[in-house]
Amino acid sequence: MKSFRVILFFLLLGLFACSTNKISSPKNSTKTLNEAMTEIGSTMVDVYPLILSETPLTNSQNNQILQSSKKLEQLFSQIDHQISKKSTTYQLSYELILEYLQATNDIDNSVDLSFIKQRLVTLSDFCVSCHTQDNKLRTFFSTTKSKNFSSLGAEAEFNFATRNYSEAAKLFEKKLLFSTNLSHSESLKILNRLLVIYIQVLNKPLKAKQVLIRLSQRNSISEDTSDYIDKVITAITKMLAAHGNVPDDVKFKDLQEFAYQYLLDANARQAFTGMTVGEEVERLWLRGVLFRYLNEEPKAEEIPYILYWLALCYRSIGYGYDYTLADFYLKQCVKRYPEHPMAQRCFNDYKDYVEFYFTTPTEPILPMEISQELEDLEIFIKKPKLSR
Repeated sequence: MKSFRVILFFLLLGLFACSTNKISSPKNSTKTLNEAMTEIGSTMVDVYPLILSETPLTNSQNNQILQSSKKLEQLFSQIDHQISKKSTTYQLSYELILEYLQATNDIDNSVDLSFIKQRLVTLSDFCVSCHTQDNKLRTFFSTTKSKNFSSLGAEAEFNFATRNYSEAAKLFEKKLLFSTNLSHSESLKILNRLLVIYIQVLNKPLKAKQVLIRLSQRNSISEDTSDYIDKVITAITKMLAAHGNVPDDVKFKDLQEFAYQYLLDANARQAFTGMTVGEEVERLWLRGVLFRYLNEEPKAEEIPYILYWLALCYRSIGYGYDYTLADFYLKQCVKRYPEHPMAQRCFNDYKDYVEFYFTTPTEPILPMEISQELEDLEIFIKKPKLSR
């Protein structure tokens, strides 16, 4: 796992290096945001069954994946102007996605596309940060029945990525209940998707509890998975008792209280391995609250705190590309708000994290690329610029 993340870090290092630069978009683009996102969704309809296929692909299908990846990059690049009117973190999520696609399409591998396929699958993890902020929660498609998905999991992931959350939740539940020989780790990933849908995106922890109670009553669930579900149910019950259903229009002082309550033992300086199930539930919920607050155009002096709290949430939860997103928010805190007191803390925590992650007693020196990145980041602190 560690070796994989080391490789991933270097692959994404260049991707993040210019993340504060303005992203250029094609001129004379007349698409509305909804029109562009619908076209993006249509492209994903075509490519998702391929990138999630469990059977070998033909040369023609591999070529379709390459073309679809390039088309997605092009479509995302056309909505720069519309995204610029959104919240700061909406813009950050957009920059991350577009640069991620640009880096993906720079990889020239026309024979083995497994890596490119995996990167396209991962888009859903990044997209959900934008989707959580959209209080209208429009879906791109009402059904995917006619598409040739190779498995329930593939269809569920497609619906999750295109924010058809109701259908995605049904499919994830069905996969958990009726798939044979699911490992505990595979079951946990499905359950995490359900928790993200109900607790983070929809802000309906009570609904999550009801779904989990229903799942816990099925004999097809393994003992380990059943034990995890019971712990989540207990955690949700405790969280609801503490504050009930919190509305989306919270105040900054509320966020401060939630951060103190739910992130007191979290830190962004090292990979977090001791998180309880209760902390996982609380931080998933808090992540959604933070995103929704940022969508309401908060004061500039509040944003660095929230970027830091998001980094804590992502670092401690640690699913999939969460560590990548934690790094991203820490660095954006430094680059965008160098004059803010939190910038130094974000820098210190990021520096401590990479030193913890990349050095050992026998290899105490950081890799050259990471040392250079830290030097570049420190320039923002030493020579502050105006916040963007």
